[in-house]
Amino acid sequence: TNNNAPTNYVYTAIAISKNNLSDILYFAASSTSNGAPKLYKLENARSSTTAAINLSTALSGAGTATGSYISSIAVNPDNSNEIMVVVSNYAVPSIFYSSDGGNKFVNIEGNLANDSWGGTVGPSVRSAGILPDPSGTVYLVGTSTGLYSTTNVNTTFPIWRIEGDQIIGNVIVDYISLRKVDKYVAIGTHGRGIFTGTYTGVTAVNNENQLPVSYMLSQNYPNPFNPSTTINFALPQSGNVQLTLFDALGRKVKDIVNQDFSAGNHSVNFNAASLSSGVYFYRIQANNFVRTKKMILLR
Repeated sequence: TNNNAPTNYVYTAIAISKNNLSDILYFAASSTSNGAPKLYKLENARSSTTAAINLSTALSGAGTATGSYISSIAVNPDNSNEIMVVVSNYAVPSIFYSSDGGNKFVNIEGNLANDSWGGTVGPSVRSAGILPDPSGTVYLVGTSTGLYSTTNVNTTFPIWRIEGDQIIGNVIVDYISLRKVDKYVAIGTHGRGIFTGTYTGVTAVNNENQLPVSYMLSQNYPNPFNPSTTINFALPQSGNVQLTLFDALGRKVKDIVNQDFSAGNHSVNFNAASLSSGVYFYRIQANNFVRTKKMILLR
């Protein structure tokens, strides 16, 4: 079957299903002249003599932007109808999800939102992966600020949590490879090589229904931000939490939070409307845990 890319388009991503209607080929074409990205689906790819189904209208209806390109397609290895499509560039909606083989898409970028018209600056999303598990399917995305995961895409605002920020760091994650049989995860980064690990269940990817096993302070998102940003932290036990903001010279600016919290995963929204642009540091103190991270207010 001839499935040449349209004029002024080049193919930029491809993925194939493995089970539950195998041999379904999803592929994407991106414009070289500021057009909207296109997505296609070819059923019975090994032997088909018919043209691919054009899923572009369904995808654009979920909010893809002109001038962006599809950099990654992920297919659930147990369900050929469940796919994620990553649309890359800065200041564009970036993560789209379908549970019905591309007939309908929804935007699931949640707290990684990245849109110019909404005033939010999030990371550029580069790659995606879906890993089924008896404890719950985990969805992974590689971004310009690290690896993120969620176990719930069936919500109006998915919460993506950074993975391995103390090991991987906030580096560009260009590629994700998953192996279902042993839950092996490998990521390729820009400048820091390859990281590997084994997925051990929902608790390993910050399931909000399970108590954390250790303290954690995540990088704020978005970052840079204007004027609001979200700070996530995890507490294995209840206690007083102090989130303190300092300027670039180490001078205390204000207390963001100073109150008691129960054990669990928590999010705090910080509005910096009264502050000047610049580099700031936020520090958490909870029991004996102390951690500091940098944030940038950019007006």
